[in-house]
Amino acid sequence: MNKFEIAAGSVVGRDHRRVGKNNQDAYLFKNFGDSIVGLVSDGCGSVKRSEFGSQALVRITLNVIGAYLPLLEGYNNTDDTRFIFWTLVRERILEDLSKVACSMSRDEVFALNEYMLATLLGFIIGPKKTYLFSIGDGEIYLNGKLIKTGSFPDNAPPYIAYGLLGEKQKFFSEDMLNFSIDAELETSELESLLIGTDGLADLRKKSDELIPGKNEKIGPINIWWERDIFFKNIDAVRRRLF
Repeated sequence: MNKFEIAAGSVVGRDHRRVGKNNQDAYLFKNFGDSIVGLVSDGCGSVKRSEFGSQALVRITLNVIGAYLPLLEGYNNTDDTRFIFWTLVRERILEDLSKVACSMSRDEVFALNEYMLATLLGFIIGPKKTYLFSIGDGEIYLNGKLIKTGSFPDNAPPYIAYGLLGEKQKFFSEDMLNFSIDAELETSELESLLIGTDGLADLRKKSDELIPGKNEKIGPINIWWERDIFFKNIDAVRRRLF
């Protein structure tokens, strides 16, 4: 997996800064040797403490996927095997979210609603196959093309934690609370990949606007995977976003 470069960063959005909210986005990635896993998460904006949930969710998910990676990397990588993989990953994430919520409050439903509502978007770059997946909103660019975008009514996407909240689940179909496999391709075909929370759509839509305080445009979305500075300087993505 040494042939791939990764850059990442996050800042508090303008609207959140105006009202003194924390950064509710989180990201995490890890090289497992034969595979690279990357994740982004966006906490529910109407919940005061959802930054905890997004941070917890990317860590829980990374550990769970790492534990089950051999299923995807084995020789018997069939449709049935992949279905079992995603089912096990989701069930284990829900189990771990429940444990964390119960450790924070005797009222599990309260803790889940207060802390754990967050979207999830990620990738697995394996030795043979690459998978892009999500529960909720966000954007994905694969080999220069936008393959996932869009929002949900009232800016209320499904959150994986709803799988533990029976009264919330009725607002979403079972499929919407399971992993959406947004793309599956041969890793040899992977040239560039960009994933982001819904804030990425703002960058895309404002590409021709000037950066505040500078005589420079925000620029097209492809700069994020084409400019070397983002891969050479670990803080370059955050600084550009800021």
